[in-house]
Amino acid sequence: MNMAFKSWVMDEQMKEEEEQLMKEEAESKDKAKKAKKKCLTCNSPFESKGKFNRVCNDCKRTEYWGTGNDYRVIV
Repeated sequence: MNMAFKSWVMDEQMKEEEEQLMKEEAESKDKAKKAKKKCLTCNSPFESKGKFNRVCNDCKRTEYWGTGNDYRVIV
């Protein structure tokens, strides 16, 4: 085989590997986004939308949450 063909084959293999890695990374991010977590306010499990989402919708609907007094110590 000539060098140009070998180089092309290697480039194609690298592209395929990169695409596979990107696909796996996207899948792992989707799994992390939709993880079950415990609410920091009521401690009940809920379906989180991402790492930033730590309080369940039920707790966010309360008047306590709406006033901004959502900081408290959980014992």
